[in-house]
Amino acid sequence: MSTPDRSSGPIANVGSSTLVAAPPSSSTAADLAGPPILGPVQIGERIFALDAIRGFALLGILLMNICDFGLAYPAYYIPLAGAGGASGVNLFTWCFMTVVADGKMRASL
Repeated sequence: MSTPDRSSGPIANVGSSTLVAAPPSSSTAADLAGPPILGPVQIGERIFALDAIRGFALLGILLMNICDFGLAYPAYYIPLAGAGGASGVNLFTWCFMTVVADGKMRASL
């Protein structure tokens, strides 16, 4: 199998020091003087509702992870396999977490 001829075409100068620079854009040199300054946003720039939703999502993920790490794997999906059985408060908690929190917190984040 032969290699293609690279003496002409769009990749002819790739790897050499004679590459042609891109034409200048409409931006001025002052606009491109330095890298953007990165850092935390000021208190006035924050969106409180978005912060509250993210906090709620993180707490929901924590709630689901506590149960996932604390119980056996089948107990996450089948309430009878968990510690304490599937009756009363245990069943209510499992149903509540399955309906309200499972998978929805990851989507909220």
